[in-house]
Amino acid sequence: DTAIIIITYNNSQLIKKQVELIRRFCKDPHDIIIVDNSTDGDTIAAIKYYNDAELHCKYLKTDATSKNGSESHSFSANLSYLKYKNDYGFIFYLDHDCFPIAEFSVKSLLKDKIMVGMGQRKGEIEYFWAGCVMWDNEHIDRNLINFATNNEHGLDTGGELRVVIQKYGKDKCLFLNEKHVQNPNYTKSMYNFYSEIDNGRFMHFINSSCWNSDGAESHDERINSLLNILDEKLKR
Repeated sequence: DTAIIIITYNNSQLIKKQVELIRRFCKDPHDIIIVDNSTDGDTIAAIKYYNDAELHCKYLKTDATSKNGSESHSFSANLSYLKYKNDYGFIFYLDHDCFPIAEFSVKSLLKDKIMVGMGQRKGEIEYFWAGCVMWDNEHIDRNLINFATNNEHGLDTGGELRVVIQKYGKDKCLFLNEKHVQNPNYTKSMYNFYSEIDNGRFMHFINSSCWNSDGAESHDERINSLLNILDEKLKR
């Protein structure tokens, strides 16, 4: 019934943990699809190995289309939706650094909504962040699903999902709440925090792929500190 599509980019460290937690906490019958948009050869080989040997998810390798991370992200999301859009009644896109830490159901989160996810805003324009968004694929106009950026309005990946809100109205769309939480074990860069989504149902490791160079210093140390926080949350 449900496709959970993971977009991963140059990070093999987190994918096993994420798949494990999706299978542990998702209450819907589902398939997990790993969309590997990595450019680093060793990382690509590692993700493919993990999937073949342990994870056994559906796997799609894409080719990053540019050095612009947002455009590459848009490309991988759009390509995967084109491939799978007629196969599932519900679809949930997650970036590789967004982890469920409590039980969830895509169908229950949607309820009577057409699209639910993390919101973005630029001026008066609202749209959905591509790293955590789900929709009712049976009832949505599938031609509206477009993860492209919008340069005219300065919108990031998922900017063109604004047309879903425009067509169906805000009553049929829901933005999940988000709270930024300080990371007490890492203070060496501007990325000394993580986010909790939907009252802590999901935990997001912001900038886990180091797409912003300001987070490059002691990157492994930061990710390991976040994994420790994640493990502590799972024990509660």
